[in-house]
Amino acid sequence: MPLSLCDPASVDPKDMICADSWNQTMHRNRLVSYRLAFNENQQWFHFPRMRSNEMLVFKQYDSRCTQPNLRCVYHGAIEDPHTRPNAPLRETIEVRVLALYEKERDKKQRVCRFQNEIPKHLPDGQESKWLVQYS
Repeated sequence: MPLSLCDPASVDPKDMICADSWNQTMHRNRLVSYRLAFNENQQWFHFPRMRSNEMLVFKQYDSRCTQPNLRCVYHGAIEDPHTRPNAPLRETIEVRVLALYEKERDKKQRVCRFQNEIPKHLPDGQESKWLVQYS
């Protein structure tokens, strides 16, 4: 199953679904993550013929972006009807890099902007506990 990437510029922020979740580390914390609802205007690209000496590098998350749809690259494995039935399974090595930049001058503004984008209520009407915890 080849990896598919969505062009962030083709993502409508209305298609970004905010979800409360829990991390599974030693100190459990409530997290907010985004999922993407399908929209036919999204532009997805996949790389079915990648070789072992090739790699993709893409942005996982950039909190400095003011436009929510440009903060990350939505991605996932897809079924490709052109894949041979006996093709070997795709193997993935995921490496993350944390890039730190000069000291922020507007961190409070950035954090406030992000918190204001988080829905105050879940789709079922319950209050999001993430906001209660971090407000």
